[in-house]
Amino acid sequence: MAGPLEKALRLRVLQIIHSPDPGGVLALSHDIAGGLNQAGCTVDTCFVAPRAGMSRVAKLRGLVRIAWRMAFGGYHTVIAYQAAPSIMVGLAGLLVRSPNRIVHQTTIPPATSAAARRLDRVIGTLGLYPVNIVNTVSTQNEFADYPAAYRKRLLLIEHGVRKPEVTAGREETLRRHGIPDDGKILLNTGRLVEDKGQATIIRALPGLPGVRLVVAGEGEERQSYQQLARELGVADRVHLLGALPHEQSVQLYGAADLFVFPTKNETFGISAVEAVLLELPTIVTDLAVLNEVLRVDGRSLVGFVRQDDVSAWQSAITTWLERPPPRSELAAFGAGIERKYSPERMVAGYVELVRSSGKARLPDESSASLGVGSGS
Repeated sequence: MAGPLEKALRLRVLQIIHSPDPGGVLALSHDIAGGLNQAGCTVDTCFVAPRAGMSRVAKLRGLVRIAWRMAFGGYHTVIAYQAAPSIMVGLAGLLVRSPNRIVHQTTIPPATSAAARRLDRVIGTLGLYPVNIVNTVSTQNEFADYPAAYRKRLLLIEHGVRKPEVTAGREETLRRHGIPDDGKILLNTGRLVEDKGQATIIRALPGLPGVRLVVAGEGEERQSYQQLARELGVADRVHLLGALPHEQSVQLYGAADLFVFPTKNETFGISAVEAVLLELPTIVTDLAVLNEVLRVDGRSLVGFVRQDDVSAWQSAITTWLERPPPRSELAAFGAGIERKYSPERMVAGYVELVRSSGKARLPDESSASLGVGSGS
């Protein structure tokens, strides 16, 4: 006869994501789904906008269809990622007898649209997010001025990041994407949107002769970045590869000399963590959250640069290409980050949330935590 834990974990879980764009959210949801499946759950994943370029009306219809599925699909737990799915899941709690609801704050409030920010604040304050997850202390601090009723449901579960596997050599990977192997390669992975800051690196390229920028990601700024590269005379050294499956974008880490992450805001920075795990020299924006994440025992082995300081990026890139940290130090630092952000520890937090049927231990003060104390 099955015990209580085994029975509790034979449950259906629905994950809701805005779109299937490769990136941190998709990687996170994949790991969580895998862990829950191993624990005995059945996990389905759906997208509000499964295709690129969908209109607002089409996206709204997608939200309605998912809300219907959430209400009548027989799911025990719903996990929402990103602003629109999370708001929809919160509102659905008013309209239907909804299941256990878990939402994520995958963007800090200042980087969210004003309308979404106001809705999120109201819904969270009304208690319509039974569990409201943040993945770093820095992100949690972004809600310091929110009402206590909102903050008391914040739950800290640090991301777990699995070390990617690079199976292809530099020559093979560059040839696959038509990139000449005639100098140094800078790599960035992320959506082509203003907040990801790739324009800063493009502006730095005129001062970096013989250096190419490779970006894996797609987005609304593609044309403007291409135009900027033409104006600066570096179009032949900027390679925008578009959205790639994660297993393909990972191979680029093995072909690069330096990972650059000029983002304007983050809640975690999974792609930068992956670069560190793969012992790739890395430079990132000097943000509080990246200073938190990319440290082990108070020490970091990445470069931190002010986001909009093009000359500082030029100088840092030149220095790191000429004198990268010793490979042995990169390996030791990567191993420390791997221990700090164990996927197993993260998944255990989600298994506990699902198992407890939404009766997570929430604090009397501002927040709770699961999976913290990971050796940082």
